[in-house]
Amino acid sequence: MIDPVMAADGHAYERTAIERWLATKSTSPMTGEALEHTFRSPSHMVRRQIREWQQAHPGQEDEHSEHPFSALAVALLRKSMGEDKVTQNLRG
Repeated sequence: MIDPVMAADGHAYERTAIERWLATKSTSPMTGEALEHTFRSPSHMVRRQIREWQQAHPGQEDEHSEHPFSALAVALLRKSMGEDKVTQNLRG
């Protein structure tokens, strides 16, 4: 994730990925629920956490590079939501 933004659902997304999503949908990629608005704000905290993770894991390949979530985001989601639900959402 290079340019994380927060969407109305409270989740952080890569800016380009969520912009592509919102070009054709008005729902949350995470929950499927309608978004109250499509405004996105920069997520400086997530950006800092990503940089710290990258420094701690140099050269680690991002197994989900084609997906809107970085490996860090996927790891955090798996921890908070559980492996099965995250894997199901990633498969779409």
